[in-house]
Amino acid sequence: MSSDAPSPPPVFRLQTFLPHQLAVLANRTSEGFSAIYSAGFGLSVPEWRILATLGEGSPIRAKDIEAIRHMHKTVVSRAVATLQERDLVTATANADDKRERFLALTEAGRALFEEIVPLGLAYEGQVLGELEAEERTELQRLLGKLIARTSSDPGR
Repeated sequence: MSSDAPSPPPVFRLQTFLPHQLAVLANRTSEGFSAIYSAGFGLSVPEWRILATLGEGSPIRAKDIEAIRHMHKTVVSRAVATLQERDLVTATANADDKRERFLALTEAGRALFEEIVPLGLAYEGQVLGELEAEERTELQRLLGKLIARTSSDPGR
């Protein structure tokens, strides 16, 4: 038996490949929750993400939303315009840089955010319903590690 014998090729199964599994999970959970806020409140996915970001704390610049939510500038711009048309978001010019705008929820935007949040938390509870409290904590810890690991150079 020669030591130069080729190794068998690695087994690849898309179904168990981490990027695929995470994409499927992300798509399914996002679609499940978006059905709630889309049908009930007429929001698109980008509009909800901006509303939720502003609900967590505002004012914030559009470019900061782009960075922390990993959304393209054009997508953010269009969603912000729609939210402004619906009087859910206001934009105030930055006194130091007139090209920048600080976004914040209007009173109506805050009310809508506060109406959707309990629905989102209930949906999250349904998705996580099979997990014990310790498993939920461990899942959050592991997801945090994976996010941190993938947030830097993708080629490492």
